[in-house]
Amino acid sequence: DADIVEIHKRLLNNLTLDPSVPLEEGWLKTEGARQALRQLERIVEKEVTADTQPWAFKDPRTATVLPLWMRLFGQLKIVPRFVLAIRDPESIVESFIHQSGRDQSFAELVLLMRTHDAIHYTGGDCHLLPYEDWLHNPRTTLQRLADFVFGQPTDINDKSPPVLKHLNRRSNSKVQIHNPLICELNECLYSSAQHPQQRDALMACVRRQRKVVASFKPWYLSTVNLKRVNEQQRVKLVEAIAQEKQLANYQVENKRQLIALEYYRRAFSNLERVRQISE
Repeated sequence: DADIVEIHKRLLNNLTLDPSVPLEEGWLKTEGARQALRQLERIVEKEVTADTQPWAFKDPRTATVLPLWMRLFGQLKIVPRFVLAIRDPESIVESFIHQSGRDQSFAELVLLMRTHDAIHYTGGDCHLLPYEDWLHNPRTTLQRLADFVFGQPTDINDKSPPVLKHLNRRSNSKVQIHNPLICELNECLYSSAQHPQQRDALMACVRRQRKVVASFKPWYLSTVNLKRVNEQQRVKLVEAIAQEKQLANYQVENKRQLIALEYYRRAFSNLERVRQISE
């Protein structure tokens, strides 16, 4: 997973200065996306040919760049199976705040965008896996996951759910979600996880919310452009500081050379006096 995570990080850093807003249109045609596609292709080809067992990876950023993965799977003629782990948004937001050092509004937007992308780009064709099910019904949860991954009823009698009670990281979060879209989306996710026949309702919810987000496009584009200008100014400032330091180094070196030149001039003058006296 580490190599894939790094590729995702580099790609997203090249594409956007703000992961809380959608990527700009046409990002798949950028050189950064083409380079990431080649790098991911080498990893996937190596993994799928090295073992006949299912291969999987996990990175929350995958949701944002799913169109790139869809293109790759199409090129390699691979039929992927997507698993979307869901849990209470308060814990996710609190964890993201702790890891990123950003504020709650930012964390909520990232959660909303990634969940929208995961559902939208997979067309809802993904296995919704509630985090809590691993703790309350581990064997049933494992059975459902195995059946989905292998595409058929699977015997798991010789398998044990990889869950221990002390791994329960769910905390009594002090975070309260402010964004009403997240609350509505979370209800739809859990409802669809318990009742797969309600998947159409989940898709309708995501489509409706994406339209709401799209209505803010002029605002978030201006924000992205402002951040881009600020980043350009920051780069210019760093370059100016570097040039100033370089100029200061040149001045120090020039002063040193002038001192050396004066020393040689005096030494030559003394030698000239000695020569005149000796004559």
